Amino acid sequence: RDMTINGVNEYLQSIRKDHGDSLYFTFVKFSGSNTQELYKLTPIELVRYLDRKNYEPHGGTPLYDAIGNTIKLMEDITSVGDLVLFTIITDGEENNSRRYSMRDIESLVLRKKADAWKFTFLGSGIDAHRLGSHVGMTQHDCLTIDPRNTGQMYRSMASATNSIRSMYSANQDLSHMVSMAKDIEKGLLNNRYKGS
Repeated sequence: RDMTINGVNEYLQSIRKDHGDSLYFTFVKFSGSNTQELYKLTPIELVRYLDRKNYEPHGGTPLYDAIGNTIKLMEDITSVGDLVLFTIITDGEENNSRRYSMRDIESLVLRKKADAWKFTFLGSGIDAHRLGSHVGMTQHDCLTIDPRNTGQMYRSMASATNSIRSMYSANQDLSHMVSMAKDIEKGLLNNRYKGS
């Protein structure tokens, strides 16, 4: 829990520094048998840091419901052509969804990828590649993170977010992000991937 809190806060601090005036943030927490919107399309500078009071996991992983509900939420609050960076972070496998199935999520993810949404699936202590491949994500979209390196994962995620935002703003080709993701996964993050 503390690693997640510290990591998310480090991520928020980094992306605020580089894109604080133009970035909107939606944060949905999932555990137990429900999902909870903590922030919905909120300017990043208004998003509070996590602490033990506002982030308290309750066990259980309604992963498919969280993904499906959040995709539907984002469809309602974004427009075609908006840059949507959709990041899923979990330390558990699906075990508690009631509304969405694996096939439902695969269909939603593939449809939104066709709309140019960027998906990342980060799994701490689980096989993110295997789980992500079941819901429409490629090997390049998924990273399996050693729980002992959670801080590095959030720093890498912030660098990737900043790079994608910069390239999208400049209308550049995103194809090199594939090699960046592989380098991050191998723990080879270096200065060429630092946010601009």
